Parts: sequence; C-alpha cells; structure tokens
Amino acid sequence: MTSLGESEAQASRLRGDNEALTIENGELRAENGVLRTRLEQASSTVEDADVVSLPVRLTTEESQRWDDLEAPTVVNLDLVRLANPLLDEVKQAHAN
Repeated sequence: MTSLGESEAQASRLRGDNEALTIENGELRAENGVLRTRLEQASSTVEDADVVSLPVRLTTEESQRWDDLEAPTVVNLDLVRLANPLLDEVKQAHAN
C-alpha cells in the first residue's frame, strides 16, 4: 500500500512538472518569436545603414618623435592634420 501511495504521489508530481514545463515552453516559444522578429527588423535596418570608413592610425614624422607612453591617439593625429590648413589660413590673414 505504501508503495502504491508513493507511486501515485510521484506520478502526480510528474504530471504537475510536465504541465509547468509545457507552460514554460510556450512562454519561451513566444519570446523566441519576438526575438526573431526584432532580429529581422534589425537586419533590414543594417542593410539601409550608411557604412563609413573608420580612421586608421597614421605614421607621421611627428608621431615618430613620441615615446610609447606619450604617443598621440588617432584622434589627435587627425585633429593636427585638420588644424594645420586652418592655422595656415590664420597666419596668412594676419600677415596681410
């Protein structure tokens, strides 16, 4: 009798676990569907995106004079390169 009761209790627990897993599986399937939709939307957005070139590290005479701990960053090198023509214009304006 004891064994029969324990078996019935175990079968009941397993039915409950099965039902809980069925519900959880349904929720995960729904979440998976939402994530797949978001991924498809993101993929279509990427196709419409503008692709730009990122700055590259340049080696100039100035960059060779710095030691490793004080080397300028790519941004600094680009700013120097962009500022030089402006500085030349300012010098020419003041020279006249």
